[in-house]
Amino acid sequence: MPSRLSQLDTIIFDLGNVIVDLQPQAVLDRFAELAPDASRDIPALIKDTDLLIKYETGKFTSEEFVTACNEFLGADIHADDFSEAWNLMIGDIPERRLDLLKELAQSYQVLILSNTNEFHEIFFEDKIRKERGVSGLDHYVHHPIYSHLIGLRKPKADIYEYVIENYLTSPSKALFLDDKAENVEAAIAVGMQSEQVEYPDQIFKILGYE
Repeated sequence: MPSRLSQLDTIIFDLGNVIVDLQPQAVLDRFAELAPDASRDIPALIKDTDLLIKYETGKFTSEEFVTACNEFLGADIHADDFSEAWNLMIGDIPERRLDLLKELAQSYQVLILSNTNEFHEIFFEDKIRKERGVSGLDHYVHHPIYSHLIGLRKPKADIYEYVIENYLTSPSKALFLDDKAENVEAAIAVGMQSEQVEYPDQIFKILGYE
């Protein structure tokens, strides 16, 4: 057992840029093709704007999100084209990282805590099923926790309090790994151990596997 893990009973992973590679430029490029007159406004779709926050906390259905984004852009992107472009965000999900989750889950409670949305959840779960022949991410972790399903979103304290109340024996026995500094700081503020992941495969170094 790597010494880093000896005092833990739970390990919590973010998804994007931790387990799943993200491709934001691919999204921007495709939307620029679909709505060339709105190219200046397109980057706001994938930032922490009100539209995205509402979608990632379940306040918009996917259909409502597409409509709201079209209104924001002054565009008329068909829902199928929109979802195809939106899902270009999801890049590779390397076997090595999924296998690490599976190995850790034999000795620790392993959770995913992700700011995500319905389009992306459907896409990456289907990608895992097709590529690995398993049920989905729940094959590798005990509980995937997605912001749009619980109505809470990082870095607000209430999402960490939700995890503590529902999944942890003690926040001090949990390690949270996330690529964004503000999410790490928020986890530390509620008593969790937390560390920023600056490149995806850094998780192996942080956890003592290399």
